[in-house]
Amino acid sequence: MPAVCRVYRRYDPETGALKDLEALTTMLDKTILELNKESIGELCTLAETFGYSMERCYALLGDAAFSKQG
Repeated sequence: MPAVCRVYRRYDPETGALKDLEALTTMLDKTILELNKESIGELCTLAETFGYSMERCYALLGDAAFSKQG
């Protein structure tokens, strides 16, 4: 299962709480270690792709794109 799916399951939309924060912290630590292994060129590509994705989310959802509802 992709890491994003596992993280999503840690979020409880009923209570707004995250479950199993230790596992979430471990996943973020591993992600940082993996990013530290990448070349500057690859990091730039990832940053550009991320920026493009954020722009598309904003274009689709407007001001609600990066906020929790409710």
